[in-house]
Amino acid sequence: MAGPLILLYEVGIVCARIFGRRPAPAVQPTEATGGLMEFSTLDLPAEVMDGIREAGFVTATPIQEAALPLALRGKDVAGQSQTGTGKTAAFLIAAFTRLLREGEPRPGHGSEPRVLIIAPTRELVVQIESDARLLGKHTPFRTLAVYGGIDYNRQREALAAGCDLLVGTPAA
Repeated sequence: MAGPLILLYEVGIVCARIFGRRPAPAVQPTEATGGLMEFSTLDLPAEVMDGIREAGFVTATPIQEAALPLALRGKDVAGQSQTGTGKTAAFLIAAFTRLLREGEPRPGHGSEPRVLIIAPTRELVVQIESDARLLGKHTPFRTLAVYGGIDYNRQREALAAGCDLLVGTPAA
């Protein structure tokens, strides 16, 4: 089994890297190709497709069309695109698909996060958590966001209870 999936998110840029591999060259979406690929052509698990449909998505945006086929084949992906173009959905779709295809966590590791998403701001953590809950609604995965400004003991208890996808920020 591969190592944990680590996602680093900066405003306008998303980088996915699986431990032990070198990062891939950045994908450059083009507006000419975006919007033609339907999510149904990607061989996604039914639980992921249900979340995509519930979110109202039918066709991929240019960044999703450029990144998803690579990420779904297990390739490292670095993509750059404007805010609001679907980067978060792209990496969440890939992460949920990977988790579903991997099956259950290793014995003795059931409560440890299997995906870690690091964002630069608390507001972005909250947005990613919201998107993850929507897209992952039909999966068995638990999503947890941790960040400053709220009760640390409550966050610590929630983390101790376990999650599959952990979203956080090192910022205040």
